[in-house]
Amino acid sequence: MHDASVTAVIYNPAAGAGRVGRRWAQLEAALRGVLGDVVFLPTAGVGGGAAAADAALQRGCTRLFSLGGDGTHNEVVNGVMRGGGSEAVSLALLPAGTGGDFARMFGLPRDPVAAATHALAATPRALDVGRMQMTGCDGTEDKYFVNIASFGMSGLVDKLVNEAPKTLGGRASFFIGTLR
Repeated sequence: MHDASVTAVIYNPAAGAGRVGRRWAQLEAALRGVLGDVVFLPTAGVGGGAAAADAALQRGCTRLFSLGGDGTHNEVVNGVMRGGGSEAVSLALLPAGTGGDFARMFGLPRDPVAAATHALAATPRALDVGRMQMTGCDGTEDKYFVNIASFGMSGLVDKLVNEAPKTLGGRASFFIGTLR
């Protein structure tokens, strides 16, 4: 049974080259139709997904939906893991990003509303979470990951894609980022 009182949707308005923000009124209404009366928490810049996940945990939410791309999902996972809620929290991914590697890997519907419907009908399952300690330009930091951890050349490609306009779509954006 779905309990809307403990459910939060963490969404990135910048996901999908800004499509989520531009379509937010329609997305919110459609998601409310599927999920009921839930709390919606927007991300704000880099690290916003982790902060929103922390806010959701502080509110007592135990069912989270992450609406955005792989970066947003990664931030939400980091917020859950750092908040100590990993055992008591279920997380569903609503893909809306540029690349969508995680959604593709698990065969999730690419439409966020269809993914929410799918998540409600699905049986929850455990997912391995990796943890790595890294030293970046700003010091040593622990990071969690669920799908892939990129560094070196692939990390640079991700950085270049995130900094560039994505008007040509995900595949072309990553191809251009790789060439650069």
